[in-house]
Amino acid sequence: MRENMKRLWLALVIGVFLCASVHAREYMGLQPGRSTRADADRVLGKAIGSGPEDGQADYDPADHGVARLTVNFDDRGIIRSINLYPPKAYPRQKMIEWLELEAPDRMQRNADGALEEIYSAQGIILTFVPGDMNQVIQLTHFYAEKPPAAKAVSKTQAPKTQTPAVIAAGKTPYFGVSTVLTDAGEILILQVHMESPAAAAGLQVEDVLLRLGDYRMQPPVTDKAALEKAVQSPPTGTAAPLVFRRRGEKIRRTVTLTALSDSELAARKALTQEQIDLAADFYQRANQPFKAKHYREAASLLEQAYGLDARPRNHAIALGKVYRLLQRYQDAEHILALRARFDDASIVHYSLGRVAMGQQQAAKAIGHFQASIKTLSKDDDGHLDHLWLGIAYLGDKRPADADRHLKKAAALRPKAEDPFYWLGRSAEMQKRWQDARAYYDEYLEMNPQNADRAQDAKRRSEKMALAIKHDDPGYQTGRKMGEALGNALKGLLSD
Repeated sequence: MRENMKRLWLALVIGVFLCASVHAREYMGLQPGRSTRADADRVLGKAIGSGPEDGQADYDPADHGVARLTVNFDDRGIIRSINLYPPKAYPRQKMIEWLELEAPDRMQRNADGALEEIYSAQGIILTFVPGDMNQVIQLTHFYAEKPPAAKAVSKTQAPKTQTPAVIAAGKTPYFGVSTVLTDAGEILILQVHMESPAAAAGLQVEDVLLRLGDYRMQPPVTDKAALEKAVQSPPTGTAAPLVFRRRGEKIRRTVTLTALSDSELAARKALTQEQIDLAADFYQRANQPFKAKHYREAASLLEQAYGLDARPRNHAIALGKVYRLLQRYQDAEHILALRARFDDASIVHYSLGRVAMGQQQAAKAIGHFQASIKTLSKDDDGHLDHLWLGIAYLGDKRPADADRHLKKAAALRPKAEDPFYWLGRSAEMQKRWQDARAYYDEYLEMNPQNADRAQDAKRRSEKMALAIKHDDPGYQTGRKMGEALGNALKGLLSD
C-alpha cells in the first residue's frame, strides 16, 4: 500500500512539473534565455553544488520530486537549460502526452552517447535510456532560437554560378539524408542521419527537398543524381539556403554542410548503421504488444522505427496497419499513400484498400484492391486481395462482381472459410435463398468455433430455410439487407 502511494505521488509530481514547464515555456517561472542565476537561486533555493561543466549548478531535488535538478548558465549568467532527472525512467509516449509534444525536429547523441529527441518549438529535449528509446531518463527545458530564414529568391531567377569553397584533398561534402525519387519527381526524405547537417537544420522523414544552396529541385525532378549535385553546390562551412515542403507547407531554413575525410565518412556510415539497427529493433519490439492487441504501445514503437528509418516497406505497412486498427484512418492513409508515390508493391495497394474499407468508402477501396491484384508477386496467391475486393463490391452493392472474386478466393485456398460466408451474403442479396443457405452451412462446417460469425451464419441459414419453404424470407427489403451487410462489414473491419 505504502509503495503504491509512493508511486502515485511520484507520478503526480512528475505530471505537475511537466505540464508547468511546457505550457508557459518555463519551469516554476524560470525561463531559459531570459531568467538569471539570481532568479534560479531565488526560486530553487541556493545551489548545493557545481556540475562538471562550467556554468552548471545543482539544486536540491527533494522539493521537486526528481532525483536530480541542474541548471546551465551562459557566460552572462542567463539560464541556458534546466535539466530534470525523474526518480525513474518514464515511457516516451507518456511524456509526449503530458507535454503535448509535436514531431521532434531531430535526433542526436549527447556527450554521454545517449540518444536525444529535440523539440525546438517547445524548448524540450527528451533523453533516453541507452538502447531503449521508449524510456526517458532526462527532460531538458532549453532556450531555442528560431533558425534564420533563408532569403527569398524568385522562382524565375536563374541559379547563380558559385565557386565552392576549397575542400581539402580527399574530403567530401556531407549533408546526411537518404532519399527516393517519387513518381511525381519529388526528392522525398526517408531517413535523416543522426548528428548530420540535415538533422541540425531540422529536416524530418517525409520532407520533400526543393532547394539546397543555389541548386533547385522543384518537382518534377528527372535527374536521379539531383541531390548529389545539390550537395556540391553550396560552400562547406557556410550557411546555405535550404527549402523543403512538409505536409504541404513550404519551409525555408539554412544549413551548413561539412566536408569529411574518408575515415570520417566511415565513422558516419557506422553511426547510420547503428541508427538502422535501432529502427529494426523498435520494429521487432512492436510485435509483442501488437499480438496482445495493445495497439497504442505498438504504434509508439513503430513510430520510432519509422522516424529513424522510413526506407523499409514493412515499417510503413505495419505503422499504417496499427493506425487503421486504432481507427486513425487519416494517419494510416497518409503513411500508405506517401509510400505508394514511389512503391508500387501489391501490399501497399492492399493496405490502402483496407483503410478505405475502414472509412466505409467501398468504391475507393475497389480501385486499391484491383491495383493490388495487378501488382501481385509470383509468391503471393492473391487470396486476401480477391476476398477483400469481393467484400468491397458487396459494400458497393455489386453482388455479381463480388461473386467472381469471392469464388476466386475460395478456389485459391479451399480450406479458408471466410469466402463462403461472404458468398452467402452475396447470394442473400440476390435473393438466391438455396445458394445462400448452402454457403452458410459450408462456412459453419468449416469453422464452427468462430462464435460471432458462426452464430450469425447459423441464424442466416435458418432464415434461408424458411425463405426456401415459404419463398418469402420476411426481410427482403433492400433497406434491411443493406443495414445487415453494413453491420457485418463493421464487425469484420474491427479484426
